Amino acid sequence: LPLFDCFAAPCIEACPARQKVPEYLRRAAHAAEAANLAGDDAAADGAKAAWAEALATIVADNPLPRITGILCDHACQGACSRLDYEGSVRIRDVKLACSRSGEVPVRRPEAEPFKGRVAVIGAGPAGLACAWYLSLWGAPVTVFDGSADAGGVPADVIPRFRITRDDLASDIERIKGLGAAFHFGKRIKDAADLGAAATGGPFTAVFLASGAPVARRLELAGEGPARIDALAFLSEISAAEGRSSAPPFAGAKHIAVAGGGNTAMDAVRAALRLPGIEKVSLLYRRTMAEIPADKEETAAALAEGAVLEELALPEAASKDAAGKARLRVRRMKLGEKDASGRRSPLPSDETFELDCDLLVEALGEACDASFMKAFGVEVGRDGRP
Repeated sequence: LPLFDCFAAPCIEACPARQKVPEYLRRAAHAAEAANLAGDDAAADGAKAAWAEALATIVADNPLPRITGILCDHACQGACSRLDYEGSVRIRDVKLACSRSGEVPVRRPEAEPFKGRVAVIGAGPAGLACAWYLSLWGAPVTVFDGSADAGGVPADVIPRFRITRDDLASDIERIKGLGAAFHFGKRIKDAADLGAAATGGPFTAVFLASGAPVARRLELAGEGPARIDALAFLSEISAAEGRSSAPPFAGAKHIAVAGGGNTAMDAVRAALRLPGIEKVSLLYRRTMAEIPADKEETAAALAEGAVLEELALPEAASKDAAGKARLRVRRMKLGEKDASGRRSPLPSDETFELDCDLLVEALGEACDASFMKAFGVEVGRDGRP
């Protein structure tokens, strides 16, 4: 099977954006080959043009190449045709190289006059992508967000050791350059709020890009360590960046993170970087084999010092006579496979105690059903539109 010459491209089918992976891989390979011809001005110009073509191929389907080049869960690589040969092509890394080496001029194409105005509520990845495509089509777009700047979870939650402000700005500034209007610090809660904000006339269409801000919480009996959901935990750490005041969660020495997804790994790695921390435990109710987080994120969390407790689910909290907080953790066992395709965790008769000053709950997030309903969107029993 020749390199980059797939009879079918399963990477495209695996990609939610259906990016043209083989095409931009070929262009990136040509760019790298030309760049290796040191001292050849024509080759340097060819490399620059090839990087630009590769990036243009990506941006045609994905307006956030830098952000996804760093944070994407790269489902494409798990489906790569090379997987059973020498290993999958590092598609995400190539995308990142294209975004850092190529330049795509921001030009608003000639378009038929767009009838109406569009409001986008939320300036995270979905809202930014919507603003990009609507602006390309010539639509007047106004984006509202309650934060101080665009970016959503990548900007406000995901730690800076994973993605820098400069990397975020690379994609955000390109999208802003198409002419959409952005209003930050403006939280739109319902249709009435939106109507009040429509100073240039009513909006004829609305795109709700509020993400999944509602954290799922543990059912925990008793009172013991402080509790916080992972989004709030990471947001506090991100907001404290560059401040001269006391660091967040000062005084905590033993932090436990419950969960097994990428957010849990971010929380673990962020906790390990807090001053004064002596131990960070990762409590997961299944085994290492079932952890849904990316393998590299899990490996990084463990390499940095997290203590993994497999088959562990916190069920109760308490404090001793001296006020020392701890968790009672139920040891689980695996049963038959459930709807997710993984073996379901079942409680055993065994428990253990864990000293803990702060419990970070990273159990997943859901859409804000009340927000959706405020705009007349029907919501299913699972909380989704």
